[in-house]
Amino acid sequence: NKSRVVSLNGKAFFDITRNEDAPFIIESGSERVRVLGTSFSVDTNDEGTKVIVATGSVQLYAQEDDQSLRLSPGEVGSWNRQLLKFYHSQNEDKNFMSWATGRFDFEDTNLREVLVKLNEFYPDSIETELNIASCSLTATFNNQPLSEVMEELSIALGLKYKKTNSGYLITETACTSR
Repeated sequence: NKSRVVSLNGKAFFDITRNEDAPFIIESGSERVRVLGTSFSVDTNDEGTKVIVATGSVQLYAQEDDQSLRLSPGEVGSWNRQLLKFYHSQNEDKNFMSWATGRFDFEDTNLREVLVKLNEFYPDSIETELNIASCSLTATFNNQPLSEVMEELSIALGLKYKKTNSGYLITETACTSR
């Protein structure tokens, strides 16, 4: 038809072929993402919409304010629904696609952030009640089974863990402050 329109509530990655006659539009609450031939991720929730562009360009706009933000490769744009405000920055997260690809590159990354990224990809969760603020990791994982990732974390950080019904529980690390 004249346009390609999808509704999204959640997180998705798109790789869209340019078609001037049929623009690709993603609807998310009061926000719209107009695609100009590109690949990018979109994450929507009750607070707003966040777009990270891998290739090409994307236009994020808010219907109620008639505002828009044009994004290029390596840029992040978000719309805050409560503040009715756009935010724009460079993408510093090289793992922004890890939730979809299973590839993780951590370089001196805080263990709390590592666990967040791993929990976005794996169906089993990794949890801990320890204070892991002083723990950091440099490692690469490439679509490995979670049991293998846990063994590598055990070696790299001197951690101990146990299997639970919902995943894994980290019970001790060499870098934990008590």
